Amino acid sequence: MHDRTDYLNSMMFFVAGALAGAGGALLFAPQSGRDTRGRLTRRLRRAGRSARDLTENVVRRGEELGDTAVRRVEAAAAVLAGNGGGATAPSGNPAHSR
Repeated sequence: MHDRTDYLNSMMFFVAGALAGAGGALLFAPQSGRDTRGRLTRRLRRAGRSARDLTENVVRRGEELGDTAVRRVEAAAAVLAGNGGGATAPSGNPAHSR
């Protein structure tokens, strides 16, 4: 869980840095204030959509990985308990009991 939080924090800082860099580049571009503000607004909206999409993808992938981990732990527990009749290890090889 801690690794996931670190990853999400890193991604948020990366996106924030990218937005700050893009905003700074636009502010120093040789254009009128109205044009610059319009471009900045469009880019910020686009970046917001991208950030939401990224967040949704990260959360979805995290849930998938969590589900996979739960299934593997349950299968391993069943094998260790001797209830793994026919269970296979995650690699697809027959599970071996001790």
